[in-house]
Amino acid sequence: MYFYRLVMSRLLEKMTSLLSRLNEKKKQLDAFGPLPQALLENLSAWYKISLTYSSNALEGNTLSMQETARVVEEGLTVAGEWRCCSD
Repeated sequence: MYFYRLVMSRLLEKMTSLLSRLNEKKKQLDAFGPLPQALLENLSAWYKISLTYSSNALEGNTLSMQETARVVEEGLTVAGEWRCCSD
């Protein structure tokens, strides 16, 4: 029982420290104010393509990042056909 309390106590200390650091980082980010809409849209598009590329690569897909971008942005299938529906 003593060991359990010791481990939990140290875990709580570590989590408290990490949360404190996280709060400080959040305050630093908040000081910059909101991001411009154009930047948010650019980041959203980049993440959509990047995450799609990474996920497909893990599954063995051999498309390049540029090819993945074309598939995502232009609604093409890998065979070059237009798909009817987008997300």
